[in-house]
Amino acid sequence: IPGLRGVVSLKLFTIKEIQKLAKTLSSYAKEHFVRTLTVQILLGTWVQTFMIPGATVLNMLAGNNFGMWTGLATTMFYNSLGSVFLYLISRSVGRRIVKRYLNDRVESFKTLFQSRTGKDRTGFGTLNLVIYLTSLRI
Repeated sequence: IPGLRGVVSLKLFTIKEIQKLAKTLSSYAKEHFVRTLTVQILLGTWVQTFMIPGATVLNMLAGNNFGMWTGLATTMFYNSLGSVFLYLISRSVGRRIVKRYLNDRVESFKTLFQSRTGKDRTGFGTLNLVIYLTSLRI
């Protein structure tokens, strides 16, 4: 990016450097809106699809570069698109890998699922399982 040379050093960023960098990137995004938007969408989709750390920084960068509403729409679009791509990749490739290497664990999980969703538990078995799986995620 022209004008960025000399703004960023190799040491940790100071507040003044971050402010200067944000101002430079914002002015560049205004001059080259379509190019910056395209790169932001492609990079954000890539980061979300392959679960690369840094999505939060990209979301804040979109807000800085494009303003609140355009940045919000942009981040919602590429996060959703990346999540769909991640789902499709994991569904097509991941299913075979899980069946091949983790078949025993899947079968034990199916048994656990069937025991937790039985009607003998006052009909709240599925809800309890959802809460259980959500707590595992956290």
